[in-house]
Amino acid sequence: MSPASDKKALFWLSPGPPQQRTGGFLYNARMVQELSALGQGCVVVVLDGEWPFPGAVAGHRSVLGQIPDGATVIADGLCWTGLNADARRQLCGRCRVWVVVHSPLDKEGAEGASELADLEVKAIQTAHGVWATSIPTASLMGARLGRLGLAVIVPGTDAVPMAGQQDACSLLTVGHLTARKNQILLIEALAQCKDLEWTLKVVGSDMRAPDVALEIKQSVAAFGLDGRVDFLGELNGPEMGEAYRSAGLLIHTARYEAYGMVLTEALAHGLSVMSTPSGALDGVQNAALWPIQADISADNLALKLRAWLTRSGVADTGPAASGAILFPTWAQQAGALLALLEDRSTG
Repeated sequence: MSPASDKKALFWLSPGPPQQRTGGFLYNARMVQELSALGQGCVVVVLDGEWPFPGAVAGHRSVLGQIPDGATVIADGLCWTGLNADARRQLCGRCRVWVVVHSPLDKEGAEGASELADLEVKAIQTAHGVWATSIPTASLMGARLGRLGLAVIVPGTDAVPMAGQQDACSLLTVGHLTARKNQILLIEALAQCKDLEWTLKVVGSDMRAPDVALEIKQSVAAFGLDGRVDFLGELNGPEMGEAYRSAGLLIHTARYEAYGMVLTEALAHGLSVMSTPSGALDGVQNAALWPIQADISADNLALKLRAWLTRSGVADTGPAASGAILFPTWAQQAGALLALLEDRSTG
């Protein structure tokens, strides 16, 4: 491939510092990295604000004004919706703008959900093209936009060595401590399994929703689980890999999950996964998956966990079963994105 400087750069609008460890930010950052590896230069343009509701923020117009005329711009849907309408209109008038939708904004549990949904649709309609990062999101947004066959480019997955012998009693949950991720349900269920051997590692920031995080930690103390639940905070890539390798089961209790990169990452490491519905697991049937309903009660989740913790050799099925699932690589997905951006008939 020709060097990145030989190709006209793409400009990727980031809703704040791009190093944040959420699924959307990780997707954006990895796509920028992989596009660069394919010879496509990318410039990340950081837009600060209380997204998606900042409106007119001083400095946005001047920052966007530095993007050259005729450029291709990729806008994260979070900041695209929150940008001032005039700023969006002016940028679309001189550049080709694509919007990437990681998750419909009204599904994130924020206040004013119906207003957010309306704002998001109106904002996307001003852009030249749009794609979603999961099939459920594409289906929902396509219906709202009146567009059939909305493009989908799911996250890639790295090839990693499968974990060795796994401990079924070593449980892991990954996600920022928020109401949508619903870790409180898991704590309530595990409190009903105190007679069994298990430990739980909780990975994720406690600063996104401090009140929710405090409630979760107080529940752990109230149920007498302090010695069995370990809050690890946010982990970087190597630390996250070690967390996967040392676990036997990933449990994901989110009330809503547009995709769920942690699920494919866990399966790639050979873990079994017990999860509520998510885009990452759409259509996947495999012995490594233990599906649970989005509205499952703590009592029923406790029964599911008890079945896992008491079944002999249950963790041994994970590596063999999950190894049969084929996930696209990040390089493949970056190539798919380039093809989409170059197809001017799409969008």
